[in-house]
Amino acid sequence: MMFVQRLIVFGGGFALGGFGSPTAAKWQCLQSALQDENICVFAPTESSMLYAPHRVDISFGDEAESQVQSTTSGDALALSGKPFDTCEDLVQSSSTISGDDLAFVKLFEMVSLVRNYAMFAPQQLNTSVWANITQMFTDCDIKMTTSLSGTPKEQYYSNVDLLELMLDPKGKDIKNEVLKYLEESQNELICIMTQTGSWDNMGHCDAFRSKRNLTEGQSSTCWEARYAELAEQTYNIQYHTSVPATCSDSIADPPTAFSSAVCNNGLFLLPFAILATL
Repeated sequence: MMFVQRLIVFGGGFALGGFGSPTAAKWQCLQSALQDENICVFAPTESSMLYAPHRVDISFGDEAESQVQSTTSGDALALSGKPFDTCEDLVQSSSTISGDDLAFVKLFEMVSLVRNYAMFAPQQLNTSVWANITQMFTDCDIKMTTSLSGTPKEQYYSNVDLLELMLDPKGKDIKNEVLKYLEESQNELICIMTQTGSWDNMGHCDAFRSKRNLTEGQSSTCWEARYAELAEQTYNIQYHTSVPATCSDSIADPPTAFSSAVCNNGLFLLPFAILATL
């Protein structure tokens, strides 16, 4: 199965969660959008920070010939539990990948779409869209409950309750809550998509895997239905115009209007991007 997706946005540390996360200090809710539209559109806290949509381009072949790569350093990302960060794309690799490395690529394809909606197009979300793009979490029994007791670091939102929060943040900066959800759900998913091994040398995946009776050398297939459907989906996404098309287009003082992006047959087009429909 080949899924072609391009120009998707995201940002993103196994030190998980918006509260205390290495990524939390990098982001804020754009105040103009929060005040005028009651939505949290992610914007950098530093005007010099580069950020842009994740690019996922496998037009050269398929996922087995790709890798997740930092566009700023040019380095390929090794399989890990670290959440994805801004300016990380899926590009062609010099060798064929398989096994856990291939699972890591497929994770990127699924999670990047969730991150883009949550961070850069929350005004486009509704119950059906959110249920669709987070299907792999639901199918894998990830983020099914909410707990708001204890300290902020101990609190977490379910798939359903995070959507309610994003649809009506009540003027509050909720980037910590959103980041915590995104980082923790991604991390639990990669723990069960892979057979683990040397990359999880601190045992972070143990609880997630034992919950599903997975032993060393085993992985779950609970996410595969969502992945198979991804190439058949069409998304009409409207990103905030504060979102630059590429990392090199990052801007210090973004405007506050909205602009559209259309996805047909897995091809995402952001504002100002000119790409051929495959």
